[in-house]
Amino acid sequence: MTRNLIHPPTVTREHTMNTSELAALLPLVNNSKYHSYVVPSNYISRIPLTKFPIQIIFNVDRSNMIGSHWCSLYVNKVKGLITSIYFDSACNSLKSYGIKLNFPHTTFAKYPVQKNSTATCGLFTLYILNQL
Repeated sequence: MTRNLIHPPTVTREHTMNTSELAALLPLVNNSKYHSYVVPSNYISRIPLTKFPIQIIFNVDRSNMIGSHWCSLYVNKVKGLITSIYFDSACNSLKSYGIKLNFPHTTFAKYPVQKNSTATCGLFTLYILNQL
């Protein structure tokens, strides 16, 4: 299977990836074979769980906030059971962000790959979804 190479904008502390940039790049991951969403955390429950697989990049902040950190979910339905893989480059739990899913999830990262002072979380979410 051929994967597209993604060339996102340079990310610095002054320029973190925003919703529009991630939404433009996400369909390029995995050749658009997934249903893709970029949402704030309080919109995850609004995503229809009818067509699979689903890739979600979400900001841990709610829609009324500026946004501070991107995480990702890969959701699939296997033998009638909805499951997901959750990734956070800072290795925090969904619970620590006050996020509760209506389906089971497996945490992908056991060790942080990003320091809190960096702004590379958007790139990490794209990379992980590209690998799944």
